[in-house]
Formats: sequence, structure tokens, C-alpha cells
Amino acid sequence: TEYDEALSSWVFTDWFVDIIWSPSSGRYRVVDLDDLADVHQLGVVDDLLLHHILQSSQALLDSLENAFPPVELTKMSALMRQIGWL
Repeated sequence: TEYDEALSSWVFTDWFVDIIWSPSSGRYRVVDLDDLADVHQLGVVDDLLLHHILQSSQALLDSLENAFPPVELTKMSALMRQIGWL
């Protein structure tokens, strides 16, 4: 996140691929891969970061195959409750 003086606004960069999961059906949809490809082609995301994003996305999908919510989200939610963010 950076403040851009020329735009007089904050610019938020989303380095994530979005995964839409339906626990009741066990189905998911992966979106924003086209945006990721575009920023990679433009050189905004290098090969190393691209690999990390795709590997992390796959790790989440693998986790969803085993249980919902994934243990990582459960731990994060507990921590957020503890510090008063939820």
C-alpha cells in the first residue's frame, strides 16, 4: 500500500489469487488468474513472486480439500479475536 501523490490517493496492490469456495458442495472457483498473468507480463510481478503466489494458492486449495475452514484460517481468526479485531 502506497500513497500516490500524482493521484492524491492510496494505491492498494492485491498480490492474491481469489478462491471462492462453497463448503456445502465442496466446489471452488479460482479467479484473478488473468490479472496475475497480466501483471507478470508487464513485469510488475517477477517469476519468483509469481511462483510464490501460485504455490500459496495451491496450498490453500490442498488445505480446503481436507477441511473447511483450513487450520490456518482458524488460527488467524482466534488471534484476531484475541486482539479485538473480530
